[in-house]
This record gives sequence, structure tokens and C-alpha cells, in this order.
Amino acid sequence: MNTRFVLIVASLWLAVLFGVMDNPTWLLQENWPIIFIAFASAAVANATAVGGGFIFLPLFSFAYSLSAAEALKLALATQAFGMSSGALGWSKKVIDFHFLKLGAGAGVLGMFIGTFLFTPPGHLIHNIFGYASIVVSLALFIEMIYIRKTDKTVFDEPNHSLVEFCIWALLGGLITAWTSIGIGEVVALWLLFRAKQSIVKSVATGVAVLAICSISGLLFHIYEGGIVWEYLIFTAPGVLLGGRAGALLGKRMAGVKKQQEPHSHNDNKGFGLKLFVALVIFADGIVVIFNQ
Repeated sequence: MNTRFVLIVASLWLAVLFGVMDNPTWLLQENWPIIFIAFASAAVANATAVGGGFIFLPLFSFAYSLSAAEALKLALATQAFGMSSGALGWSKKVIDFHFLKLGAGAGVLGMFIGTFLFTPPGHLIHNIFGYASIVVSLALFIEMIYIRKTDKTVFDEPNHSLVEFCIWALLGGLITAWTSIGIGEVVALWLLFRAKQSIVKSVATGVAVLAICSISGLLFHIYEGGIVWEYLIFTAPGVLLGGRAGALLGKRMAGVKKQQEPHSHNDNKGFGLKLFVALVIFADGIVVIFNQ
């Protein structure tokens, strides 16, 4: 990771913490572990296109006793920083900008609908998150099986329609507005299975779409209010650094060299990480559902 980037993030964070926040020393003493949790969560999220909300929403709900709505707003706000950092960390050559534009447009529309027009009651957010987590984990298992069984030398013809992609992205944005996860994995899996893109291009594009949707979620909730800034001031620097580390990890897992695109359709590197993430997300969903 670029040392200059680390120093810039650290300097800006300290300036905001001590220049804007009340009782910065007390906040630092109470909340410093969040930085490291945020770093690890963002690194995994940006290497796999699964939103970091799979850690943040249950963490802030159960460990820090925030309401479901507060935890959701904080998770989306945190992802806006982390996924943006990760998206910028991926090489432009491994992001499909055509699908990025379509996916982001439909996803942001879904975010808008889920935030302002069709919002579930607060007491249902945990249940929706739990079931969405289980679905995402199963999707990851399917992705891993597909990657292992697919012949790397065979490139199937794409079988998709852009309308279908936009519908799935809109639904992914809607679920993300309610749970903070969904759109990144929807885009990544659709590009992998339907558009027959490489795993690294699918993940990189999913990360970029999730970044844009998370930024829209941050803006929507700044307008609505309810973001717990005392925690965001600690999650933001952690995910900014973790997001960049996650992009580097994702490229290394896929065998991408600097400024190059992978030549193979799929790669088995990173199988252990994906399996671990899938198991954690599945456990997340079970715990959240039964801890009501």
C-alpha cells in the first residue's frame, strides 16, 4: 500500500477528530478498536465484492447497542468510504465500465426506492439482513463451485440481456438499501455467470457498483439524518485503508499484475478466503435471525 496514501488518510482523520468532534480524547480511548475491525472488514469486502455491512450491521447492533436503523445507516456510510477506496485501487483495465454505468444507475434507483419509498419497519431489518446474508453466502458457495469446475481454457458465449441485468441491479440496490449488502454480489455473480466475464473483472465491477450505491446511501441518510458520526469517524479511516488493501489482495488472488488484465477466465486462487467469507456471512445470518 502506498505510504503517501496512509499518511494522507491518517492526517485527515486526526484533523477531523481533534478539530471537529467533541471530546476527541475520550472517543479515541473508547472506540479505537473499531479502526482495526473496519480495516479487516473492508479488506475482505473489496477482495470479494461482498459489502462490509456483513460485519458492521450485526457488530453495531449487538456489540454497540445501536438500533437496527442506526446500524444500517452507519454500515452504508462506512461502505461509502471503504468501497470507494477499493474501487479506486482496482486497475481501470479490470473494471467493465459499460456494466458499471448500467449497474450503478439501476442500483442507485433501487437504493432510492428502498430508502424513501418502500422502507421496511425497523424491527424487520435484522430479519431481512439475516435472510439476505444466507442467500449471499449460498451465492458465494455456488460461485466457488463454478470456478473450480469450469475449464479455464473455455470461454462460453455470453447469454444475457441488458434489461435483465438492470432488473437484477435494481433489486440488488433495493436489498442493499435495507441490509447494506447485496448489490456488489448480484453484479459480480451476474457478470460471471451470464456475461461470462473473468472472476477478477466481475469482482472489480461489483466493487465499483457497490461503491457508487454506498455513496448514494450516505447522501440519502445525510439528508434523512440518523448517522452516528461518533462511530463513523473511526470506521472511515479503517475502511479507507482496508479498501485499498482489499483491492491489492483481490488482484493478487486473481494473479493480476500491475496494469494488466488476467488472461484466464477463472482462477482458483483465494478459494480459502472466499470459503471463509461465505461461512462467516452464513453464520452472521443465522445468529441475527435467531438473536431477536
